[in-house]
Amino acid sequence: MLFALAGAATGLAAPSSALPERPPGAAEPQQKPRYDDCILYGNVFTQDGHLLPDADVHVRRATDKKQKWEATSDRRGEFAVRVPPGPDYVIEVKAKGFVTQTQTITSKASARLDLVFHMPVQPDRKK
Repeated sequence: MLFALAGAATGLAAPSSALPERPPGAAEPQQKPRYDDCILYGNVFTQDGHLLPDADVHVRRATDKKQKWEATSDRRGEFAVRVPPGPDYVIEVKAKGFVTQTQTITSKASARLDLVFHMPVQPDRKK
């Protein structure tokens, strides 16, 4: 109460409880996980069955062209991405020196989908 009176006397406005505006072009804030989200859990291997760390994983809705989620496989070749249930998703895994692999899945509410990607070696283009 004293602050409001002091602010009125000095011409200063009381602090507002509204969040500050995001600058133009800033990324959307990450949404909080929901209880019914689907977890896409995957393993990335070479075609010989060895673990493949640092593979880039891109996830998008099947109806979209632009990726919405991304991850990188860890030192054990594992990754996990949380997505809302419902639509079909396209998961694309890329790694330098390997052929890109793609899978299309349908997510289910409160489910964990286990995915496995075997990455063949990129054939030499020089001949």
